[in-house]
This record gives sequence, C-alpha cells and structure tokens, in this order.
Amino acid sequence: MRFNFKAFILALIFSIGLISVKNVYSCELNTNIQRGLSGALRMREVDELYTGSSMFRNGLNLYGLEKRTDRVFLVQYGGSDPAMNSLILENLIERGLVIKHFYVDMYAWAAARDPWPSDAILFFEAPFNMKLKIWDAMKQNKDADLLLAAWEMFMQSGNDMFIFWPIYSRLAARAYHKGGNLKSYYDVKPSGQKEAFPEIPEENFDIEINPAQRDAIIKIINLCRENNINLTFIETPKYLATHNSRKYQIVMKEYLDIMNEHNTNCIMSSYTLQKIHADKSDNVTSYDFELDNLDYFGDYVHLTAAGSVAFTNILTQIN
Repeated sequence: MRFNFKAFILALIFSIGLISVKNVYSCELNTNIQRGLSGALRMREVDELYTGSSMFRNGLNLYGLEKRTDRVFLVQYGGSDPAMNSLILENLIERGLVIKHFYVDMYAWAAARDPWPSDAILFFEAPFNMKLKIWDAMKQNKDADLLLAAWEMFMQSGNDMFIFWPIYSRLAARAYHKGGNLKSYYDVKPSGQKEAFPEIPEENFDIEINPAQRDAIIKIINLCRENNINLTFIETPKYLATHNSRKYQIVMKEYLDIMNEHNTNCIMSSYTLQKIHADKSDNVTSYDFELDNLDYFGDYVHLTAAGSVAFTNILTQIN
C-alpha cells in the first residue's frame, strides 16, 4: 500500500487541532452537570464549599448537608491532594465564586506524596491556565516520567468524554447532586467482608508531609484569609487499622501542628487526637465515631453509604 503523505499531514493537523480545542474549551462543557469546577461556579455563591478526594465523595452525604443550607457544593476529584485543592480554590476565587466557608479534606496519605493529580477528570474540567499550573506542580516530582505524564494530561485525558459528550453529558447530569455522586462506590457492601480488616501495610506510605504539600496547605490558609473565607480542615473517619498506623499518626500530628501554628480550624477524630497525644486547642473540634464498625467502612479509608450518613450527621451537629 502506497503511503499518502498529504493525508497523513492533514490527519495530523486535524488531530492537533482537535486536542487543542479540547484543552482550551473542555472546561466550558459542563453547563448541565452538577459536578466539578463548572458545577460550583454555577452556584455563584456558596455558604459551604467542600473540596477534597474520594474521602469526601464517600464520606459526605450531600442531602444531609443540605439540611443546614441549600447553598452547599462538593468539588471532588479522586486522590486530590493539598496542591490540587489549593489550585481548585484559587481558580474558583479568580472566576468569581463567592465562598463563605471552605472545608478541605485533611487526608494524610495525599499530603505525604509529591503533588500529582490522580483523577483525569480534573484535566478535562480545568481551564487551560489551571492546566498549566497543575503541570508546574507535577514538575516538582523529580522521579516521575514527565514526558508520559504530559502525553496523558494534554493528549489523552478526557478524549472519550469530549468525543461522546452529547451522550456522556446526559448520563453524568443524572449522576450528581451538588457535586456529590448519587451512587457511592460502596453503596453495596463488598461481598464476603465479614471479618475485620488486617493491619495496614506500613511500607506503602511516606512518613511525613511532603514539603510542596505543606506549602499548599499554607497557601489554602492564606487564600482564605485574603478573601475573607472561613476555613476548616476535616479528617474523615478511617477504619481503625488506619488510625492505628504509626505512619498515619505521624503525618496527622504534623498536619495538626500546621493547623496550630497558623491558628486554623480543623475537625479531627478524637481517637486520632488521643493516639498522637495532642493537647487541647481552641481551633480543634473532635468527634467520636465507630471506627471498627464494618457496616460503616468499605475499605481502610472509605466510608460506605451508611457510614457517610452517620458521619454527616455528626458533622452537622458539631460544626
């Protein structure tokens, strides 16, 4: 078969053009979906904005939060770390969202790693200038394959959603409410989970907050103060074995030290505070939770639907 150079060049130009359009305009597509950055911006003003990882997706019941205020929204991306959360907050402020109270996920393992977006949907929903800031954050990870990461971020991410948008948008519009997924991954208890989870494998995690993540936590604090936004960090309940992890305790102790150093409000498990021997502080609110109740946990760090209802009820009472 003879190679058609002209057809190849035309196909290449078309592909580059399509990818460019996707990277610039994909953030404008979510006009009918109550999810992510665009979904939050549609609110114009929120009394309570929650931003974090799947800890918030599985840990917060939006219908329960709405009992306190209808102007509530969850901006959640899987594995979202402090660096990504700071960029999300910064972008929403720049684009005019009025936020009265900002709640941010206090997830230890996300803070203990190099900045990295774990959810490809964030690439798709972020405006182009934010994509570049995400890329700058990713470049701090010296051990990463940045060429592969750039290919996945700018070329591959969201292509399926972009191409099949008329179909995808209608399905997604039915799946979210105020940013929360209507069907939790753990709505149905994993089959066969009758016994307690074993001790968590310690070697899988770093033992301190990453310096870049520490800077991002402080950036969130400063952004809120500069824009008159009330701020609270939240530790969602983890299964007992996670709270008993020595590495988890070390990271959470360091997290709490940052909160105390910058006089920032946080909500933490009383069990965590006990394990790290934390002194009482006016900026710390504690709660009790059944950390060994298997009906409440789908795995070591995620709550089931029943667990999210129980935790949200506690959260609305203490905060």
